Amino acid sequence: MRKNNDNGQMMVLETIFFASSIILSIVFLYQLSPSSVVSNIYTTDLKSIGDDALHNMYNDEIVSPQLGYPSSKLVHYIINNEYGSFVSDIRNLIPSSVLYNIYISNGLQNVFWCNSFGENDEDVDILIHSDPVVIAHCLVPIDPAFITDSCDLHDHFENYEDCMYEIRLQMWYI
Repeated sequence: MRKNNDNGQMMVLETIFFASSIILSIVFLYQLSPSSVVSNIYTTDLKSIGDDALHNMYNDEIVSPQLGYPSSKLVHYIINNEYGSFVSDIRNLIPSSVLYNIYISNGLQNVFWCNSFGENDEDVDILIHSDPVVIAHCLVPIDPAFITDSCDLHDHFENYEDCMYEIRLQMWYI
């Protein structure tokens, strides 16, 4: 009868040892993980600034649009490859201590459009970012008829017949 009691005590000790090793492992892994509390304050503000900037540019109208062309500044800049005008306008809407890359997506493909210096050569000029990175979004309708051969998006979205595009503003503080 004494032998059965020793087996029970040994099982309890093994269970306690196993549970404590699991708890210590979790505590150790938690200590190794980086803290993101500090960056959340900045990223939340920067994301709302970026979202507002894109929506303001979309809602702003160009002075004298061509007949039949969209009057949105954001859409106008994209279909006419006006990188300099885009950069000039967005500089007034986001802090000067922020650099960014602009991407355009159709939901299937993500294409680099330009960076904060108005350059669009993706092999050389995609700006390398530092953490944390924030991405602001704006969905814009662009009629496929406006994406002509002269538009940079024509080569990337040639067979895309829908009209919804997502503008992604990837931002970070310098």
